[in-house]
Amino acid sequence: MTKKIVMVFVFLLFVIPQQMIYANNNNSWTYLDNMADKALILTKQEKFDQAKQVLEQFSEQFLKTYPKEDHITMNALRVISISNDEAVKALTAVSLEHKERVRKVTQLRLALDALHSEHQPLWMEMEKPVLDSFKQMKEAALDEDKGKFKLLFNVFTTNIDTIYPSLVISLDPEAISRLDSHIRFLSDYERVDEKNKENHLKIMEKDMYKLFGKTITDETDPSLIWVMMTTGSIILSVLLYVGLKKFKAEHIITIKYRNR
Repeated sequence: MTKKIVMVFVFLLFVIPQQMIYANNNNSWTYLDNMADKALILTKQEKFDQAKQVLEQFSEQFLKTYPKEDHITMNALRVISISNDEAVKALTAVSLEHKERVRKVTQLRLALDALHSEHQPLWMEMEKPVLDSFKQMKEAALDEDKGKFKLLFNVFTTNIDTIYPSLVISLDPEAISRLDSHIRFLSDYERVDEKNKENHLKIMEKDMYKLFGKTITDETDPSLIWVMMTTGSIILSVLLYVGLKKFKAEHIITIKYRNR
């Protein structure tokens, strides 16, 4: 009986406090997510003053109540702080376009989600616009269409900038370094010789797919298709030949049986 009481005491002492901490952390994330969502909705509705007030409150609450978890680094906290500051500046900038204000607040919302998402983070939903804009930019680059390339480069880098804080939080420094190197290459694209252009774009394309946990499916080698067709034809011929031989043999046996 005493042993059971001790076990219950240990359970109450260690397990329940851990569950309370977990619940409090989840509540903290939910509260912060809701504030970021509210700021984004207000921004889309062009209620910039209200959105700014929410973001200022968000900044204060984040520093006071952010969940104390081991995986949250000081660098990640710095990323959230910078993203929040940029979003506030975007809301107060007089000449900034509406869509750019929305993008900056979206940038903060995605970064906050990346900080605590246990499964697929929200920034992964940017896969299609990022990869599509890269493909179009790549085609323009290979076609030597400088005007179109510059336009699509701006579209691509804008998409990357939207998820960049999230990437810094989610990915290892080496992946971020490679991405930065690719962007610098594209910025100086016109000065690169033709051979290096195509090779670098192929490498970059693979890295872009890796960002979203995907790989490029290479087209099937024509020589492999020829081998498959040839092999298939040989197998089919053999099967037909064996089938025909079997049919003839059975036919002969049937005739002999009838003539008896």
